[in-house]
Amino acid sequence: MENLNKKDFLIVLLLLLTLLYSQVSGDRIDNSLSVSGEKPAITFPSTAQAIEEEVHSALSQTDQEIASLLSLPACERNETNTILRLEEILTRLDNRLLKYQTLASLYPDRDLQNTAFMAAEKRDTYIRNLSSHDELYRSILDTKPESEYGRWLYDQEIRFFRCGGALRSEEEKTRLSSLYQELGSLQNQYMMHIREKHPLTENLNIFTKTAILRNSIASLLGYTTWTDLKADEQGWRINGTDISSMLDEITPLVKDLVKPVASDLLQRKRTRDPMAKEVFDYETDLLITSQQRNDSPNTRDFSLPLHVTISRTIALFSCLFGVRTELVADARGYAPDVLLFRVADEKTNDTKGWFYLDLEERPGKTKEWMTALIAGDGDGREDEGGLPAPVFIVSGILDHNTVRNGLEKEGYSLLFHELGHLYTRILASSDQTSSVPTIMPVELTEALSHLFEYLAFSPEILSILMAPESPLEPQNGDKIMQYSIMSDPYSPERRLNLGKDMAIGILDYRFTKSPDSISFGEAYAEIYTEITGIHSTDHGGYLLQSPHLTGDTAGMYWIYPVGQLYAMILFSKVRESGILNRSTWDAFIHQIILPADPQSRSEIRLTHFLHTDTPDFHDIINHNHQKTADTNWSYVPGCIGRILSG
Repeated sequence: MENLNKKDFLIVLLLLLTLLYSQVSGDRIDNSLSVSGEKPAITFPSTAQAIEEEVHSALSQTDQEIASLLSLPACERNETNTILRLEEILTRLDNRLLKYQTLASLYPDRDLQNTAFMAAEKRDTYIRNLSSHDELYRSILDTKPESEYGRWLYDQEIRFFRCGGALRSEEEKTRLSSLYQELGSLQNQYMMHIREKHPLTENLNIFTKTAILRNSIASLLGYTTWTDLKADEQGWRINGTDISSMLDEITPLVKDLVKPVASDLLQRKRTRDPMAKEVFDYETDLLITSQQRNDSPNTRDFSLPLHVTISRTIALFSCLFGVRTELVADARGYAPDVLLFRVADEKTNDTKGWFYLDLEERPGKTKEWMTALIAGDGDGREDEGGLPAPVFIVSGILDHNTVRNGLEKEGYSLLFHELGHLYTRILASSDQTSSVPTIMPVELTEALSHLFEYLAFSPEILSILMAPESPLEPQNGDKIMQYSIMSDPYSPERRLNLGKDMAIGILDYRFTKSPDSISFGEAYAEIYTEITGIHSTDHGGYLLQSPHLTGDTAGMYWIYPVGQLYAMILFSKVRESGILNRSTWDAFIHQIILPADPQSRSEIRLTHFLHTDTPDFHDIINHNHQKTADTNWSYVPGCIGRILSG
């Protein structure tokens, strides 16, 4: 076998798959996945009045339950009736109202969207007011936790009240409430400006004001910056100083990866302009595309049959993670053509999670692809003592051309990105081996999404999904190899995107820290050019037409470059071990997603998976930079047959 070239490898692979491909039939999602009759307990009101009634009912019920908790005499308080009880109350509230944050951009009717938006605001305001509740905070402080889970939950609740301003003076609380109201109003105005395409100078003014307001809130609560507040509030287990050090550490590595791309693009530009001395940002896409067309002439028509690809992709994730995914029959969603799936343990059939798949284009629906948690307990079995089964929405837009002509490269990549995010979160939340929940570091969550985006274009997975009716046609083997090389994490396009995200991450961190001392446009141009070696002309104006640097994600852009680097390292290891190898994924699950220490940080999980004490990122990246798409053709037992049998 050592003497076979790339094309021979693919021919051998395709020969091995021929018998399996012969079983393929059907072209709809519901023909190739098993069907479940179970449904989650979540409901989706279909009128504005019904939404308002649910909000009123949920908040009233929560008020009553909080009052009941507070009525307990201090001598009778214990872990169960106070610490655990508060968590139950808040979980029940979110099971009814958390969904509206996402439905505000997905409901099929503008009136429903607006009502959902107001419902989400009422929920957020209620939670914020609750976090400043002095008596409730004292009741938690005065209760001694007994179990390991109780101690963990106690720490979470103390952080909740500390970040909310409990036990502060009335003057401070009034000031805090005013700042949050002003911040919310400005953020809503910013989103409206984006939708209505206002001048960028107006957006920048609002953007700067919101950043200053966030730091005022952080300062009032005793934090140096907004990033420090969010890190503590969300349990990142790192702070602003850690993030700064991380950015400083990886910046040289990103430069080493990206600047050769700029040099190559300049050489290509000189083929038509011999006197050219630099490449401008607006030229990069055209130069990369022309290079790809020359290097990979068969990749212009990337297209996969839509329903078969979605079905097999879901089956592939199920197989690799050792779960079963079932289509839920006759499920009522929040919009037409939204499908519901149940993810269950392959052996016990216990529900691990649910997700609604919403890929249809419709008026008013957000174009952003996303995976959003909408409820913590979807199976309605909370009283039986089982762990909550999370409910998610995976949303994206595949337009009518995609339905007719097939799934193109961008949609295919985003599908893997979001499903990677989904399945890793479902697995992490379903851990029953630890007494405390598994907390996935935020940057590692992003890394795993990018990992599956990279794996989507591996020869093994493309071989499963491409041209099942004619796998032995010579052009299919050529196309698979060219697609893999073109979309490899070390490809010019991927590296340039990494450089851009690195520049944005640095800018976001600095601007969040000191918004009144940084000129946004000048700082963007300077950082972008320094990182990539490509001259910036737009000064980051496109960032002011996007919600990524504001709202709940303000100060968090650092996770994207860090996540991409981690994903490149993980990809190198998975490729070496075998992308469809059962042992690869057993190790991945138990060392990355569900480690022995559920609170372990990203670098600890990576060292265990890589079997090294201290991973040298430079060495790993440099070692894999020049690798070809050749890989290990070992399979998860029964995996491919199960995927292709429907």
